[in-house]
Amino acid sequence: MRIVLLRHGQTDWNAAGRLQGQQDIPINVNGRRQIEAVCRTWNLQFRSQNPLVPMALVSSPLQRAYESARICGTWFNLPVTVMAEFAERGFGHLEGMTKQDLLRCYGVADAEQIESSQFGVESVDALRERLMKGMTQLHQAQAGQTVLLVTHGSIIRRLLLEYGNAVSRQTYRPLMSDSVDVVHNGTFAVLDWVDGDMPDSNL
Repeated sequence: MRIVLLRHGQTDWNAAGRLQGQQDIPINVNGRRQIEAVCRTWNLQFRSQNPLVPMALVSSPLQRAYESARICGTWFNLPVTVMAEFAERGFGHLEGMTKQDLLRCYGVADAEQIESSQFGVESVDALRERLMKGMTQLHQAQAGQTVLLVTHGSIIRRLLLEYGNAVSRQTYRPLMSDSVDVVHNGTFAVLDWVDGDMPDSNL
């Protein structure tokens, strides 16, 4: 199975540098343009490569991802399946803050580096558990297919970090994202693995 991980289009909070977490913020005009552009590029560059043509479209329930997925659905003529397991990580009391706010109020330089549930943040263990559930469901329903998953920066980073280590069974190949640490709005990366058992990982 191949999963194309697409980050939703830009929101006003993205533009302002605010930590969104599970706050339900819509994409803005620029965000819609980003998704249209990535779909247009995808059509031009990858339509001849059957493995990259999506056969299923899955989205986080948060509207910035769902709205982005609906745009993709018009390009690929696919309905959107919503999976709560791929919602953004919850950042508790830190949501809505800028990096400057985090440092000033909590002494936190990077909320992504918090592993425990302090400040009401969803712990890494809890995040892994729900992502494992979602990945298992995807694998069972879409084995042998290419799935376009529209989700969030923290979720893409976690999936790539966790699943990308199983190099004997799967490969991580960035397409329009420049690294695991920097996942820009409207960019995507690909996870591959040989169908069969789920890859051994820390998830």
